[in-house]
Amino acid sequence: MATYIYVSPPSPIPPTTNDTITGVQSKMWLYMCPSASGIDDFRMKPSAEDLGGIGCDRMLVFVAEKDHLCGPGKAYYENLKKSGWKGKVELVENKAEEHCFHLRIITSGDDNAVVKKIVSFINQD
Repeated sequence: MATYIYVSPPSPIPPTTNDTITGVQSKMWLYMCPSASGIDDFRMKPSAEDLGGIGCDRMLVFVAEKDHLCGPGKAYYENLKKSGWKGKVELVENKAEEHCFHLRIITSGDDNAVVKKIVSFINQD
């Protein structure tokens, strides 16, 4: 399950992307993976060829409409479909939501659509 995945925006980074967000993202990535070449590292921007070998048979990809990572998340979904991967993938876009909104909702204990979708996905045969 890819819950609001962390992939890099396209290069060059669109002018609408906040430079502060991009800087934080780059620093965070280099902290998590010090051997990386930056946010253009292949692990942050997996190509369709890289995705073809994923070892699961189904994937649920979430994106949030107002998240700066929404576009890259959708591109990940599209690349996965084009990759030759034999699994089943589903994209869920949460409208009018921003980056990390799911953490607030999930920790509040509210009965919500995100949690229901995750539970439904996990319980599939």
